[in-house]
Amino acid sequence: QLAVDPDLPAPSKTFAVRAPIKWNPSDMAVQEGETYSLVVEGDQYWFDGGIQVDAAGYEAYYDAVSACYIGLGRCRSHLKKKRRLLGSNWMSLLCSIGEYVIPAEEVTPGMEMNGKYLPLDESTLAETIFEVGLGVEFRAEYTGQLICFANDAHSMYWNNDGTIYVTATRTSWPPTSEVYYQGLY
Repeated sequence: QLAVDPDLPAPSKTFAVRAPIKWNPSDMAVQEGETYSLVVEGDQYWFDGGIQVDAAGYEAYYDAVSACYIGLGRCRSHLKKKRRLLGSNWMSLLCSIGEYVIPAEEVTPGMEMNGKYLPLDESTLAETIFEVGLGVEFRAEYTGQLICFANDAHSMYWNNDGTIYVTATRTSWPPTSEVYYQGLY
C-alpha cells in the first residue's frame, strides 16, 4: 500500500532548454505508465541563425521551381540537411526519456561523487524522442530523465541561440496502489 499524502502537490519542475545544446537534461524523473504535461508558457523564442521562432518551430518544403528549400517564405540552403526528427518542424521543441549519464561501474549509494560515469547514449535516447511544441500531455512509455532539445540538423547547433523554459508536471497524482489497467478486464 502506497503512503502518499494526497494534499502534497504533484511533482513539477521548470527547466531551461537552450537552443545551441543538443541534449538539455531537466532533472525531472519520468516513470513508465504515469501521465505528464509539458508546457511552454507565454511568449518565448529561440533563434535558428537569426530566424526567431517559438517552441512550435517552423515548416519547410522543397520548391522545385526555385530549386531550394523554403522556410518562413525564403530560400534557406541549410534546410537541405536532415533535422533530428524528420516529421517535426525545424526548431520545434522535442523531448526524450532516458539517462543523461550512465555509471561506468557499480556506484555505492552515498558515494556517487566518487563514481565514474559515461555520457549519454544518443542511439538509445533517439528511440524515445517525441514532439512537444508549445505543449503536450502524454503517458510515459519509458522510465528515466526527461531530456529536451530544439529540432535542428546535428551539424547546425552552432548557429542557434536563445533559451525556452518548459514546465513539466506529473498529472497522474497522487499515486495509488491500483493498477491503471484494471478497468480493462
